[in-house]
Amino acid sequence: MKKVFFITYLSLFVVSAYSQFKCGDTLIDIRDGQKYATVQIGTQCWMAQNLNYGIMIVGIDQSNNAIAEKYCYHNDTNNCLLYGGLYQFNEVMDYKFYPRV
Repeated sequence: MKKVFFITYLSLFVVSAYSQFKCGDTLIDIRDGQKYATVQIGTQCWMAQNLNYGIMIVGIDQSNNAIAEKYCYHNDTNNCLLYGGLYQFNEVMDYKFYPRV
């Protein structure tokens, strides 16, 4: 059985590149133009919405094909719109091996 990771929040989104960005502002993903709310929790800035980036595939067989792939719960695109995309670890890591430290 393949392990599935549901990305609920992306922590510490790199905001130093956005000198005018303030936590609480809307984050715009430059890859597809989707907008995400942000929220400050303690000293960290988090996305307040689940990531929904990539091309939807049916099933869970994401592959190393240089295409950002996601799948939606029950293969229903509305679930990606409501809850965000589902991703396997290797897909999120762009199929690069990162040894545990």
